[in-house]
Amino acid sequence: MKLSRMKVVGELCRLANKPEATPRARLICIRRICRIYADDLAWIAESRANYRRASTIAKQGLPFTARKVEMLDLAADLNLKVEEQAMLEALASYALLAIVGEQGTIEAFGFDALCDVLNVNPTRRAEFQGVTTLAELVLAGAEDCADSYRTEPGRAGLGPLHLACMCLNQRCLTMRPNLTLV
Repeated sequence: MKLSRMKVVGELCRLANKPEATPRARLICIRRICRIYADDLAWIAESRANYRRASTIAKQGLPFTARKVEMLDLAADLNLKVEEQAMLEALASYALLAIVGEQGTIEAFGFDALCDVLNVNPTRRAEFQGVTTLAELVLAGAEDCADSYRTEPGRAGLGPLHLACMCLNQRCLTMRPNLTLV
């Protein structure tokens, strides 16, 4: 993550932790932080895809390019692995903060105000009328991501909080592998 983006995340954390911050302001800050991390994860995935693409091209010259193919494959596997794991952990932590905190309840906002924060399309709001928590609303796919065109195809359409909730779900499953969800 670039230093300027780290400064933005730090400032958003400072704003969210102010004692006079409203649940709406906290949720907006958390969502913005999650969007920054999601953008960085998409950049890492794109970088890995570029290494794999170069490796595929280099394979056409085998056996003369075997060393280059090996190096490109290794770079694709290890490229920013530590940073990616840190971002996934941070996303899971912010999802937990958003879901468990006071901004995790619809009563703190009101249904329409929460839908406004999450950019839920007004024509789709009737589908989610019975939802009682932020987690249900986000995981139901209600959260729209205005910059989903920038994400990789696997994550297209996922909003930043949805991605964060999925990271939290993955963390829970890795911590307790025998956990049944049904």
